[in-house]
Amino acid sequence: MRRKGSLKHRTLSTERLPLYIASCATTRNNDQHQPISKSTNSHTHILISKHPMATAECPYEYLLSQYGQHHFGPFVDKLRPSLSMEDPDKYTLVLDIMDAVHFCAILVDDIADRSPLRKNKAAAHVVFGETETSSRAYLVLTRVVNRAMRERPVLAAELLKSLEEIHQGQDQSLVWRRYGLNSFPLGDNERLVAYKRMARLKTGSLFVLLGRLLNDGGAELDDKLARFGWYAQLQNDCKNIYSAEYARNKGSVAEDLRNSELSYPIVVGLITDNANGAVKRALETRSDADIEKALRVLESPTVRNACLQALKEASCGVEELVASWGRRETMSSNTSIKATTQKDGRGFTEIAAAPCNTSKLLEADLAYWTRRCIPMVSNLLKSCGVYSLTDQEEQLRFLKEHVLPNLGPRPCGPESQVFSMATFSGFPLQPSINISNSGRAKVRYTFEPLDAISGTPADPFALGPAQRMLFALAKNLGVWPGWIEALVSAYHPTPQEVQRIKPKLRQYLEQTLKKTTGQTDIEIPEMQRMWVCFIAFDLDGPSQAMKAYFDPKVKEAATGIPSCKYGFQVFRSMEKFGNATAIDMLEQFLDERQSVGAVELIAIDCVPESMLPSARIKVYVHTMSNSFKTVRDYVTLGGRRADLATLQGLSKLRDIWHLLLGEPNGIDEDFNKPLTGFSPMQHRLYFSYEMKPGNSDPAVKVYIPVQNYAPNDDAIVQNYEANFRQCGWPWGKDGAYRNVIESSLGPVTHRHASFLHGGSSFIYSKGKGVYQSIYLEPSFEEEKDRNIE
Repeated sequence: MRRKGSLKHRTLSTERLPLYIASCATTRNNDQHQPISKSTNSHTHILISKHPMATAECPYEYLLSQYGQHHFGPFVDKLRPSLSMEDPDKYTLVLDIMDAVHFCAILVDDIADRSPLRKNKAAAHVVFGETETSSRAYLVLTRVVNRAMRERPVLAAELLKSLEEIHQGQDQSLVWRRYGLNSFPLGDNERLVAYKRMARLKTGSLFVLLGRLLNDGGAELDDKLARFGWYAQLQNDCKNIYSAEYARNKGSVAEDLRNSELSYPIVVGLITDNANGAVKRALETRSDADIEKALRVLESPTVRNACLQALKEASCGVEELVASWGRRETMSSNTSIKATTQKDGRGFTEIAAAPCNTSKLLEADLAYWTRRCIPMVSNLLKSCGVYSLTDQEEQLRFLKEHVLPNLGPRPCGPESQVFSMATFSGFPLQPSINISNSGRAKVRYTFEPLDAISGTPADPFALGPAQRMLFALAKNLGVWPGWIEALVSAYHPTPQEVQRIKPKLRQYLEQTLKKTTGQTDIEIPEMQRMWVCFIAFDLDGPSQAMKAYFDPKVKEAATGIPSCKYGFQVFRSMEKFGNATAIDMLEQFLDERQSVGAVELIAIDCVPESMLPSARIKVYVHTMSNSFKTVRDYVTLGGRRADLATLQGLSKLRDIWHLLLGEPNGIDEDFNKPLTGFSPMQHRLYFSYEMKPGNSDPAVKVYIPVQNYAPNDDAIVQNYEANFRQCGWPWGKDGAYRNVIESSLGPVTHRHASFLHGGSSFIYSKGKGVYQSIYLEPSFEEEKDRNIE
């Protein structure tokens, strides 16, 4: 029986998204096919599945829209001022050739370097895919060669010769990258000469080509343009290490070093640091620790000054071309810190200057949250039976001092409170119960930090309280802040991004929902905000174990980079993590399932530095199928995890699966239960992949949004009690679990606009057995709350 008013509330409540349905994602799997749109241009007919943020028809046009057509126009105007008037056809052809050679090289380079960004926007291969991007690059080059052969054969000959030289230089660079320093000369002078020779081919040939095209094959400008080509290569190499602006535009600091690709600063660093070998080790291992040490060498005054002096010398005699090139990013010796606020130089965006609101909650606000939260958490602690009186007192003290003052103003009127996205009801605190294999239960809760200006134009995404609470709690609990800093830097939007995202929220969500569901008639209400941070605590005796959650969809909306691709770039750059094997395994699996946008949530264990080896980075992924066949596929990572413990866990989950989907009579493995359909924001299933430093085998937890399949809380309680009986747990006794819930949250037969239950999670490990969590969602006492003075 549907509760009164629930349909209306649920249909219009997309601002109040729960932790596990924070925002939608783009995915395609075996059960849900993404529609392909047909697009045409004047040259060819091609089927394109457009990224939601892409406006161009193909990768080349997309890149061209960022740089502008005829990128070399200022050079041509400087070298041949009258060409556009004397021979407009040649003028256009020369510029089209230069665009094609230059931009097609960028398209392929970004694939080779796995660059997530280009000019602070999603790289073309991220938007269109690597295959289409590389294929389009070859197509554009082939067309421009054929066009030159038809219109100006002499230019075609120069173009082909230059393409051979450019690719010869690129090939040499890739050989060094593939075979390492064993393929690079040993002597100091020989190393510099070899690198300059490669740069003369790879970059110098591009600019020499321009002179040859302007002079119909003549070599008059060769020397000048070759020297400028060396300057351009040096400038690009130095920016890769020393420019914060360049790092933000490309999506990482020291990208060359991380890819084991030689650059001028790296060669100078190899020579300067030959005795210690820090740069050499970083190129060989690519480990976080070694890269950090190498960055210190490259940012040292000795290396930096040598590189910037070489850049200054290279500009001599070509100053007018340098001015025409117009690329003047500021460079410094502490780029990494300026770019990311992290010691090691890794990261993606500056930590935003979060809006500040130091005013404390009114006494009436704190009294309200105390009245609503303290009895609820207290009763849950008592029900678990594992917390001593001293433990309970300490946990309630911590809750009252550190959490309740950061839940925002009380809801004393329709417009008085920004509704939290931690729960469907909008309540900013979500308690949960964790039950282990023995039936032993513990309490946990998650909350969204809010304050008086959260949700207002001053701080629409509640960045201020999120960042204040993250770092204050980390300091209070003795947590190592490195991972928090990295994810705040990576996922919290800048003020400019917030302003850019807000007007497009509805469009972004509708576009991604249509691709997620395959439906074309989806409409959602106007969205005012996205969440940026949840904080959670596992309550263990008198202590609290902290976790932090980040919404990857904010950056997806801001940059257009699918959350999956951006996330893996973030993880690979995180200090003291270094688990490339697990990252590669998960990335490959999601790519096979074409789920590049399916990452819903990123979470970390916040622990002291000494405990980092056991800390987890968790990646939450959604699917649009809830069949157990899908569960088996995602838990085993497509068959990659087939050990005995994994198979035992699947067997135990299969025994209770029908109960979690609200089907007490049992179901087969292919059964895909329909959603209740109350909101287009619903998803069917979630998985979290838990990765630890050095552990190549990610643990997999299954999340079931049980409220999406049940008619009411009473039915959910009955199914949970049957679930617990199947597991042999005490709360499976008739009425036992019901008493726990009703003593804490009130009657399970109610007329609230939302469920008291959220989702459930399940994980199994060899040592601990079954571990299940039940997520709860307190409702607002709507009529009573509105009358509070």
